[in-house]
Amino acid sequence: MNKYMIRLFKSLLLAFFCIVFFAFISNQRVVATTTTQTVHKNTVITSITTTVFRSKKDALTNQIIGKTAQIDPNKPPKTPQVPQPREPKERTSGVATRVVKPPVTKSTNKTEKGVTVMPMAKQDSMLDVLTSIIDFYEYDPQNSKENIRFFYKNEKKNNYYTLNKVKAAVETVGQKLLFATNGGMFLADHSPQGWYVEDGKEIKKPDLTNGNYGVNGFFPNFYMKPNGVFLIDTSGFGHVIEMQYYDAYKKNVYYATQSGPMLVIDDKIHPKFMKESPNVNIRSGVGINDKGKIIFAISTKPVNFYYFAEYFKSIKHCKNALYLDGVVSEAYNAKLKKKNTTSGDFGVMIGIFSN
Repeated sequence: MNKYMIRLFKSLLLAFFCIVFFAFISNQRVVATTTTQTVHKNTVITSITTTVFRSKKDALTNQIIGKTAQIDPNKPPKTPQVPQPREPKERTSGVATRVVKPPVTKSTNKTEKGVTVMPMAKQDSMLDVLTSIIDFYEYDPQNSKENIRFFYKNEKKNNYYTLNKVKAAVETVGQKLLFATNGGMFLADHSPQGWYVEDGKEIKKPDLTNGNYGVNGFFPNFYMKPNGVFLIDTSGFGHVIEMQYYDAYKKNVYYATQSGPMLVIDDKIHPKFMKESPNVNIRSGVGINDKGKIIFAISTKPVNFYYFAEYFKSIKHCKNALYLDGVVSEAYNAKLKKKNTTSGDFGVMIGIFSN
């Protein structure tokens, strides 16, 4: 009897240990599974957090360099807008048949692959930037101490070509050159591109070609409509008008040079100019402010058409302004405290001098 009891006791004890062992193993598996799931959840959360952070960082970077607007992942996407027409890409500058690429420059503004992009800023700071990168000269037709003249060919029928020759011509007669700049686009032979009047005589007839600007890369900025003309009437006052209205002025013109495009038209920026346009270049232009004074301006840094027009409209208060030329533009300004250029290779030039 004792033998049977001992065997039964051993069997029960073995069964007990087996039950405890399997219970322990099962518990370890549950703990391991729970731990794995927790780690997986933490990994997923970390991944999502990292993705959101990177999205915000990339969006901010893109905003700074002007690629895209900032994306807020916490807000629903806006309804897509209908794409607006883009400003045509520039093809030429200076000589109407010559393709000129804008220079790669370094600037304090945000840059992307060497192309200057105006900073995304408030209106006041944007105007401050424009003021710092654009030089100007203000000519008052009612100031008897100053005179204005267009220079194309001298008395020997030879082109002036350079600002230095204009300066020499002025000084030869005992006058002082105050300001000079190129006066519009010109052809390969340095003759004016479009309408040109000097001393009341029509030297070149108006160019009223209705070509589509930018087609096959042929037409220059000159043909971006509306283009216009800067003229001095026989009373000595300046005007900037759309070319389509030139006929009303032609009987009372003393100087005139055609160019294009118009920058500001009746106090509005040219409708084809885009604020985000990457077409940046050195630019020169002329406008008439609200007091009848003539404003000549040239950028010292590459700038697009929109912001150059903004300078005339918002800073110089010109209701009408005209683009003169691009990368080839230069100016002599005796009022600026810096070294002036007297070089160039131009067609028509405009000079202001003292008596």
